[in-house]
Amino acid sequence: MKESVIILGLLGALLLVLAIMPVLDRRAQHRRRQFRYLEARTGTPSVSYLRQRPGPANRPQRKPGRHGYETYLGVLQFRDTRQQGDFGELLTAVMVTAQGYVQLPSQYNRNNGLDGVFVRRTQPGAFSDVLIAETKTGQARLSSDIMTDKGVRRRLDKMYAEGLLTYETAELLIKMLDARSPNFRKQLWQHQLATGQTFVYALDADQNFIGAAKDVTNKGLFEALVRNMVTLGKLSARLNEAPR
Repeated sequence: MKESVIILGLLGALLLVLAIMPVLDRRAQHRRRQFRYLEARTGTPSVSYLRQRPGPANRPQRKPGRHGYETYLGVLQFRDTRQQGDFGELLTAVMVTAQGYVQLPSQYNRNNGLDGVFVRRTQPGAFSDVLIAETKTGQARLSSDIMTDKGVRRRLDKMYAEGLLTYETAELLIKMLDARSPNFRKQLWQHQLATGQTFVYALDADQNFIGAAKDVTNKGLFEALVRNMVTLGKLSARLNEAPR
């Protein structure tokens, strides 16, 4: 009788271990995937790391179906929220690079990473200014921790791991971020489709707004971008064609 109880107990413990093992294995894999930039070697990241899929928190969020917006130019029809976001990010990139910045690659797995990383170089291996931009097209709310110092740093880590940045560039960006350099700025760019206006909000370490929004509207550029995308068939729209 005692032997039967012992055997049943051992079987129960074995079944419990077998049930827990997949959970422990997933946790171990998750920890192995955590990339720490300052502890990493300067060599190329492993192929297994580069091929890992983004987690649920980083998976692109896309709402299907057309999204129509009434604007002063007419009605813009976006294929989905991703196309709407791409339009805003392109507008931001054009407006920022017109100020003398150079845009660095910043998105991996199609729609993960940072919307825009822009730099001004004084000489090889040095930046006079760095601008991290998050773009919202049609609304200005920030979600998650994407523009906190911690969130930006984590994404810079991953951009290096994915091969978008060299070791030297990533190291310099992170050093400027960690030192809270006044030349390292984070901003939210909000494009209001209805009016064609653009507002810029400075962000602090916890992605809170600093001061009032700055109006940097350029309606000529907004209209040129809309009309060119419509002409190229990359955007559907019913534009007002009356002479102006």
